[in-house]
Amino acid sequence: MDLSKLLDTIRLSPKYLVPIFLASGFLLFGPMQYTATLGLDGFVASYRSWVGLIFLLSSVLLLSHLLISIGSWVKRKLNEQKSLITATNRLRNLTSDEKIVLRGYIFPQTKTQVLDLTDGIVNGLVHAEIIYQAAAVGSLREGFAYNIQSWAWDFLNKNKHLLDDSKGEKGVVRAG
Repeated sequence: MDLSKLLDTIRLSPKYLVPIFLASGFLLFGPMQYTATLGLDGFVASYRSWVGLIFLLSSVLLLSHLLISIGSWVKRKLNEQKSLITATNRLRNLTSDEKIVLRGYIFPQTKTQVLDLTDGIVNGLVHAEIIYQAAAVGSLREGFAYNIQSWAWDFLNKNKHLLDDSKGEKGVVRAG
């Protein structure tokens, strides 16, 4: 048997493995009267061990695919949770200048601000994935539209005290 053909068989997606699993399971465990009606009783009698092997192999491959899918989902959820924890910790440790920019979203209750594309503070918040450039259209003089990420919007609206600075200012900084 050619090893590459075996590997290609193993790589079959579930959309192909499920019918193979069901058909071989039917041939092995289905009522004899149905296999006789279909004219497969002689085939099943002659090749029962091969049908059983196909059933076993397809069931193992389906199970492994299921376990890998569950593992990938769990890993993705854990990474999302870790990213959210890192991001919220980032919001708990904002600089005064970052607080000023973010106040422009939270206190006026707007999800968009026009900010300076060349501002290091703005770019730091973009790099931290707290805000993002919402439009490519803008100007260096007027600024560009930046939106706040949904998770940051929700978190900061629940924790507005994180945006207060030692002077208690709640100012807004705009580009230009």
